[in-house]
Formats: sequence, C-alpha cells, structure tokens
Amino acid sequence: MQLVKLREQYLSSIDDHEREIVRDKIQEASEDMAAEQGLLHLYRGSEGFDLDHLSEEELRPWKAYKTALGELTPIVEVLPVWLETIGNKKTRSDYRRAVEVLAQRFTTLEELDRRKAKQFLEWAKRENKITNPTLRKWMSGYKNLWEYTNKDISVWRDQKLSADPSRAKKRPFTTSQVLEMYRILSERNDVTVSWLKHAVWIAAHTGARESAIAKLWYNAEEKTIWFPKAKKEETDRIIPAHPAIWSNLGPWENGYRKSALSISNRFTTFKQGLGYDSSQDFHSFRRTFLTMCENAAIPEGVAADIAGHKKQTISYGLYSGGNDIAGMREALERIDYKSKGQKI
Repeated sequence: MQLVKLREQYLSSIDDHEREIVRDKIQEASEDMAAEQGLLHLYRGSEGFDLDHLSEEELRPWKAYKTALGELTPIVEVLPVWLETIGNKKTRSDYRRAVEVLAQRFTTLEELDRRKAKQFLEWAKRENKITNPTLRKWMSGYKNLWEYTNKDISVWRDQKLSADPSRAKKRPFTTSQVLEMYRILSERNDVTVSWLKHAVWIAAHTGARESAIAKLWYNAEEKTIWFPKAKKEETDRIIPAHPAIWSNLGPWENGYRKSALSISNRFTTFKQGLGYDSSQDFHSFRRTFLTMCENAAIPEGVAADIAGHKKQTISYGLYSGGNDIAGMREALERIDYKSKGQKI
C-alpha cells in the first residue's frame, strides 16, 4: 500500500527535487520488502543481477520498485482502463478473459519478450484448453493492449501456434432435437430463458448466426427479414420469412431481442442442461438448416443465398445477382420440421 501511494506521488510530481525525494523513499520501501523476505543481499552491494535466473518471489521487490517509478506497467492496473477503449461488447469480453489469463503468469507487460510470449501461448492452450482460433483472437487483444501502452507489438506478431489436438467434429441437431428444444423452451414460464425459443426457432428456419439474429429487421408487411453482413459476406441480405417463424419475429423485434453474446451464453447453459456436449452448439442450427435444404432438394445456390454463404462456382459466385425473394420463398416452404419426411 505504501508503494502504491508513493507511485502516485512520484508520477504526479513536476518538481525534480520532489521526485528525487520520493524516489529515495521508494528505494527504501522496496529494500524493506526485500529485507522482510530475506532477499536484501540480491539488491544491495551488487553491480546487478540476472532477472532470468531469479524466481517470481525473488523478483517481487525489484518489480515493486520499478512499478512505483512508472517503469513497469502492472497488467491488472491497465486492464480496466484499456477495456474502456474496446467498443464491441463481445470483443471486450474476449479480451478481458485473454488478459486475465495472461495476468496469471505475468505481473507487468514489460516481463514479456517473444520467447516468453510463445511459452505463454503454449501454456494457455495446454492448461486452459484454449484452441488456436481463440488464441489468435486473444493475440489480437494483446497486440491492441501493447499498442495502447506504447509497447513493442512485435512480441506477439507472427507467433506460430502448434496444431490443435483432435476435437469432436461439430454436428447438426436432428429435427427431433430441434423440436424438443423448442417445445421445452415454449413451456418455460421463466422469462429469463423463455425468450430463447425465438432465437432457436429463427435459427432453425434461416440458418442465421447469433450475430445476425441479434440485429435482424423484420418487415411484417412483406414477410421478409433483413440480416446484416457477417464473417466473409460482402453485403447485407434480405430473405423471405418462413411462415413457421412469423409469430416469433414480431415478439423478437418488439421486446425479446437479445445480444449475440446473450444468445450464445444462454443457449450454452440450456443445451448443457439437456446433456448436449461440445460437438453441438448454436451454430449447429445452421448445419441443421443447410442439411434440411439438401434433403429437400433445394438448389445449392438458393440455399447459399438464404444462409449467406459464398457460392463456389464462378458463374453464380462471381456474376450472379442472387435469387429473387419469390424463388427463395418457394424453396423455404419445403422446410418443415414437423414433417416425418424430413430427416437428418
């Protein structure tokens, strides 16, 4: 606590003489800390010491001294201030988790070089079961933080990640599973979870991601849905609304709409309660929908326009202006979860 107060006093001082006095006090306080730990011999009377050969405990007095002088940047101190600069809520949540894990291994930003960053990434993957896609997102956060604090961003640039261990292949839900989940959610009286039925049913009939469902616009008069572009999509898209979700789209827009993060988190809790494992998640509704399209003999180009997938062929992918609403509506009406003829 004494060093914290001295740090504030030192950094706010504008007079050189006053700063020198405070610096001496900081020196004394850090030596007192070293003496209490029986480590004073490491800091007094030596020409210097090798930081790489001292333990975390042995480095504490030195870090306290450097931090008090503003020469080291405590991770836990800069985290809340930096997070305020991150506008997207989901990104902010991801970055918070990334830096909190980093703080489990390091106290200050200056401790990391490329070698230690590499070791940390492998440790995070192993101990926290973090996959490469998540680590790459975390590295974007670390680069942002280093840039924000004027540190050398090359610490994180072009870090090579070892291959992920084999993971369970992601699977679609079956039609019976989709129907069962929608039934259970429809029977829930708890408003904190019952809203999820709308997101689930919309996803099952459009193949839309959480981010698209969270921001959709529904034209009740024309029975069409506007989705914002996402991922690698180049433009927004408008698709017809399946008749089965007309009664869900109105309430979703007018009171039940939730953020993409809320949809994802609530659905994860819900599906785990039903016994589903990591091979099936909210994105599985997209897989289910596209499988339904294939089984209903819907042309791949039409299904791609509805789901927002890039078309693979040059003719349709590069030159086509897309299917019209009438064509997509006719195709969508072939999707019927309650029909015994539809199987996955």
